[in-house]
Amino acid sequence: APPAPGAANAQPAPGPWTLEGYDRIETDALDALIEALTPLTAERWLADPVGLGDGVLTVSLETFDGPSHGLRIDPAMRHAQLDDHSDGFVLDDFTLSSLLAELRYRTLLSTPVDRIQKIEIQRGGTLLTVTRDESGLYVASEGQALNQEAAGALFDTLAALRAERFLDEADAANLGENAVTLTITLEGDDDPRVLTLTAEGDAATLSGAPLAFELGQEVRGRLLAPLAAEPTK
Repeated sequence: APPAPGAANAQPAPGPWTLEGYDRIETDALDALIEALTPLTAERWLADPVGLGDGVLTVSLETFDGPSHGLRIDPAMRHAQLDDHSDGFVLDDFTLSSLLAELRYRTLLSTPVDRIQKIEIQRGGTLLTVTRDESGLYVASEGQALNQEAAGALFDTLAALRAERFLDEADAANLGENAVTLTITLEGDDDPRVLTLTAEGDAATLSGAPLAFELGQEVRGRLLAPLAAEPTK
């Protein structure tokens, strides 16, 4: 039988989105990016020729039925220009944040909090080992009284640890002399996971993770919070 009308020009159905070189992707970030780019709209047009400063972000957009489009963006100014369009324009905040969002899967550690047997916190020459006793209270092997809320937030945060964004090798070359190390021992695992983060900066590493990363400020705050209980009056 002859092909149905238009069948010869039909495009193959697209498969699921993938991120080259990675097994998983941040689906919410990807959905936001697609929403921001389809269609790509200008918040306003620039009357003068666009001037893009340092740190220009370049995005290549390819479609099934048309040519590719190059988009150049100055994130600091929100100025942008398409390669095939002479006029520059300003991006809205949603489009810019979607273009800058981390698409690589950001979950570093995901485990039931009950699997965490102990956390060893090394700050300089001081070691604090935190476990949970049979009654569910957090205790320090060194005998120090602990702030139960802060210790619980530490365990909960490490059980569902997520990066804010990943770093290249240059950004993570030196964590500094004042790095804090958290060694996480999980039930059933032979090798503890070691999280190292700077006391002042944003960079961090986790054993088993291929890239260094930044943590959100709230996450860093829970990981670095003092655990000692306030003395009773």
